[in-house]
Amino acid sequence: MSNWQPNPHVLRISMGIPVLKFYTLWLLVLPLAGARGAYLSKRAGGSRRVALLSSIFPVLFYAVVFQIAVPIGFAIGHLLPSTLGIVFLSMSIGWVLAPGVALLAGGLLAQLLFGHRPSPQNPAIG
Repeated sequence: MSNWQPNPHVLRISMGIPVLKFYTLWLLVLPLAGARGAYLSKRAGGSRRVALLSSIFPVLFYAVVFQIAVPIGFAIGHLLPSTLGIVFLSMSIGWVLAPGVALLAGGLLAQLLFGHRPSPQNPAIG
């Protein structure tokens, strides 16, 4: 078990330069996490919008980190100006967009399965 490591799916451009890494097992588990977040939010009385926001909430952390980390890396000299756009795009797709789509897919599935509960009707007082 100590030899097991997740192997990323690497997309390369010409000359073998890796551009994107996708951890497929992680991406396959994320819809379950998104569905769980949406289900718990809906069960707690949240609206449809809040349930979907709760399903993609984990990816918001990565979005903020990359919005801060990439410019700081450029400012302190770890990133060259010519690679800044490529690094930012690849990190955004691999760590924000793809996981966000996976989480949202799970949240939408949970909305379809658990979102149509009849709401209790309050009798008119009067």
